[in-house]
Amino acid sequence: MCGIAGTVNWPPETAAKQVGFMLNRLAHRGPDGRKQVELGRAMLGHVRLAVIDVAHGVQPILNENQQIAVVCNGEIYNYAALRAGLIARGHQFKTASDSEVVLHLYEEDPQNFMQKLHGMFAAAVYDSACQRLVLVRDRAGQKPLFYHLDENTGRLEFASELSAWQADKFPLNSNAVRQFFALQYIDAPQTVYQDVFAVPPGTAAVFDTAKNQVKIQRYWQMDYAAKSTLSLAEYAKELHDRVETAVEKRLMAEVPLGGFLSGGVDSAIIAAVMLKKSDRPIKFYSIGFAQAAYDESDNIRSTAAFLAERFPGKVELKLQKIADFPFELLAKTAGFYGQPFADASMMPCYLLSQFARRELTVTLSGDGADELFGGYERYVAMQLAQCGQGAVKALKWVRNIPCPGGERSKIGRLKRWLAMAGRPESERYFYVAAHGLPNACTALFGGRLRSTGGFSAAEFMGMQCGFSAADAVERCGEFDFNHYLPGDVLTKVDIASMRSAQEVRSPFLDTDVMAWATQMPWRMKQDWQRRKIVLAEAFKQELPQAVLQRKKRGFGVPVAELLRKNWQAEVTGLWAESLAVEQGWLDKAELDRIWRKHLSGLADYSYLLLSAVVFELFLRRRNCQINDMELY
Repeated sequence: MCGIAGTVNWPPETAAKQVGFMLNRLAHRGPDGRKQVELGRAMLGHVRLAVIDVAHGVQPILNENQQIAVVCNGEIYNYAALRAGLIARGHQFKTASDSEVVLHLYEEDPQNFMQKLHGMFAAAVYDSACQRLVLVRDRAGQKPLFYHLDENTGRLEFASELSAWQADKFPLNSNAVRQFFALQYIDAPQTVYQDVFAVPPGTAAVFDTAKNQVKIQRYWQMDYAAKSTLSLAEYAKELHDRVETAVEKRLMAEVPLGGFLSGGVDSAIIAAVMLKKSDRPIKFYSIGFAQAAYDESDNIRSTAAFLAERFPGKVELKLQKIADFPFELLAKTAGFYGQPFADASMMPCYLLSQFARRELTVTLSGDGADELFGGYERYVAMQLAQCGQGAVKALKWVRNIPCPGGERSKIGRLKRWLAMAGRPESERYFYVAAHGLPNACTALFGGRLRSTGGFSAAEFMGMQCGFSAADAVERCGEFDFNHYLPGDVLTKVDIASMRSAQEVRSPFLDTDVMAWATQMPWRMKQDWQRRKIVLAEAFKQELPQAVLQRKKRGFGVPVAELLRKNWQAEVTGLWAESLAVEQGWLDKAELDRIWRKHLSGLADYSYLLLSAVVFELFLRRRNCQINDMELY
């Protein structure tokens, strides 16, 4: 795991300084080594977190004739087989690193080499003979990669994180800001900056240095249309075998390796398979919360106790309680992302990685299972909305009941469902994804955004272009896999963990597991009462029903309460001299109105207010009112 950066078509002296600057800002991703190399028109740089071939796997790596170079962030899990084949065909390797496989595959097939790679990766290959740069990202989008092309000068630069650039270097992208306030993240290929783009998952961005053009090539996409006709038991058996293989592949490392363990089924499955496949004890790291409604400590201990009984002497649980979320923690973690990002679970995710990094360099997690196997409650809510219109009319009166218990209370959840189910069918999942606040977003916008209006249901539908699922609810899962998973979940995990120089691997996002998941009819994943049906069936011999049937809790943070209490003074101070208001992004009167209403407990605007706080902090960092170098 590493950080990569580079330039093409820059003057050599300027290129060396720029890449050096970016590597300084990516140093947290690679504390074990640093190197930059000039090749033709390119300057490639790399900071290294050593995991495989610790002694010799230094990057950038050049091929035999010194014409092609690679820098790669991530892991290629099938590299051993690929390497053996390449050697048999005459390629000479300088290292035992998995990254060098990328280089030699490019030599054989410059157009399609990435299709042979199974893993999590973001790589840059520069071919000096062809004057060609290829930026490529893994299928699910586990590893990030960004680039900027100045079309006037033909200069291109790329990096693993947006934070590699100064926050005030580029003008802001109003469309991305609108999307952020609706979704709490910015979806690739957009970023908050004009003319700075994220390489989308399963995609290569190819820069022809002679023509000064970037061509986008999608090399992989999930196909939800082709379904097999097997029984639940047959689907489960194959899934079991593929997950076991995926975990086993991710146990390779020359550094300390362990796992994350929550109270849910996904991490429990990964933990059980890790213990089964490993011949040594394994450490599992977990965190709990002081707030009972958000705390999974008892479930975590219960799962760990079961695993310890099944695998005597092999389970070591490390559980840490988080007493509070100070405002300083929010300001710090929000600054890591290089653009506005408002998933509050970035805070516990960062704290968990910091905690685990005391002893572990690599951890395995259960990310991706919810999107692939129907784990979210919102999918059930969408199913109910299809046939529950009578209930929507009968329970209209509930909408006007105050909800002091917040969105996780029974009344809060019912109110959200009624608001969603009462909308036209084509708009319902947009309403869910926007946390029920698309109209409130539009009202909050200032003059700089008001002319274009809020991020709309039509734009949300446009994000589903090319989708293949026929089932309406499965299309929600397809949306989440293609957008929410890489844009929110995997972004959060990568940035939060790499701030502590920790690599997180996700077996459920193995290429073969993902392919198998799409072949199952939706009924194998979810019904009115159960979620992740096939996953529970696949591992019923490894885990008890008490674990397999637990309801999802997630890494929730009590944002509504924090805004009303712990963070109230700091947030009130932000609004008093708001740059977002001063620069015309937000409307002062509407901001004050929803702030007062939220503080009174008569409404829950926590999602919208958190987005506004994060955006304000971003603008202040950009305006040098917050020193972003404190993050490095």
